[in-house]
Amino acid sequence: MGGEQAGSRLSPIGRKLRYVDNSPASDTGRGLSMLRWNIMLPKIFGNSAWSVYIRMLLDMLLPLNFHFVIPEMHFPPPEFTPDIPVIEKAVYGKSKYNESIYDPEQVTSFHLESAVWDFHYKAVQKCIPEYKSGGKALRTIYEYMRDMLISREISEGYAEGLFDTWAVVEAKAFYTSYVGFAIVDVAVVGERRESASHITARAPIDWETRVRLETYHLYECHVNFARVGYARVISKTEGISPDWMKLCSDEFIKRLEDFRNRVGGLTLTVPYPTTILGSSQPPPVTFPINMQRLVWMRKRDDMHWKGGGHQIKLQKIINRVKRVLDRHGVIAQVRMMYINFAEELAYLEHPPEEEKKPEEWGRTKEWKKALTEDDLFLKYKKWGLEENILREIASVVRV
Repeated sequence: MGGEQAGSRLSPIGRKLRYVDNSPASDTGRGLSMLRWNIMLPKIFGNSAWSVYIRMLLDMLLPLNFHFVIPEMHFPPPEFTPDIPVIEKAVYGKSKYNESIYDPEQVTSFHLESAVWDFHYKAVQKCIPEYKSGGKALRTIYEYMRDMLISREISEGYAEGLFDTWAVVEAKAFYTSYVGFAIVDVAVVGERRESASHITARAPIDWETRVRLETYHLYECHVNFARVGYARVISKTEGISPDWMKLCSDEFIKRLEDFRNRVGGLTLTVPYPTTILGSSQPPPVTFPINMQRLVWMRKRDDMHWKGGGHQIKLQKIINRVKRVLDRHGVIAQVRMMYINFAEELAYLEHPPEEEKKPEEWGRTKEWKKALTEDDLFLKYKKWGLEENILREIASVVRV
């Protein structure tokens, strides 16, 4: 173990074995995982409904406010066909100035959506309407992500507007619900005054100031939360296209059902076999189908060898980083931040196999493929880490 005393560091092979024993990469790990999964299934069903709700709101508002290319999104909502001219993508040698738009290099709607959703996970709890961070902490995250987007030739107003829209989506999901998108036992009935409900949004200026807004429809624009030239102005009484809203409502219901079936809500009903004595036919028999077990069985060998190999590689890097931290006397409360830097840098220096699909990485990490080493240095320096230690860690990660 690199000359260290036994037990002072988790060995790379020890990390792999722990991963295999406690994950679906082995028959034993799969059995234990499914036992825990089945116990938590009622909670998973309940929490997933709110998560699907806020995701659906975001998927609807981002294309409307910032003209995302819908087919490029992770979960494309129904296409919206407005009664106004659509701004086309620029084509070199054909498009005219100020009559088209272009995507900056390495950044598409896919990456922008991933970045906003990654911010979501840092701002609120994953599946419940509860704040995770705010104030200066969230402001630091916001400034880093905004500046990173600006460095990719995205205009400042556009980059800031993405998070303005997220703030409104958060407020809508926390404080009210809408016809066609309300879930029993999950939906919140908003405080109403005449024809409007009231929601409270966190102002991106500091992610601490609360701003009270009136909401009439699922899609609408609010002063200080909408960008001129991008957002759409709609009628308070009529709202946006009812036909499109109906399509989105159907898509929302489909997403809920699909998720429930994938995580363990799928059942199969078969007729009861006819008895030899020809007695009255018993009722059909219903069997639960655990799709997670089927998926994990198919991935078992891949998780064992590729996943296990990744654990070995990562633990080797972590052990080298810990020796750097020991030399500099970094205290325990700060060490994990340096290790997080090393892990993020490792994904840039040692990318995954080309055949690995985005969903196997985690969709919110996809946008990080557009990052550079300098972006990571900027991020962790903003959080108070010492640059000389970060540079030394980078040198051992590259090995």
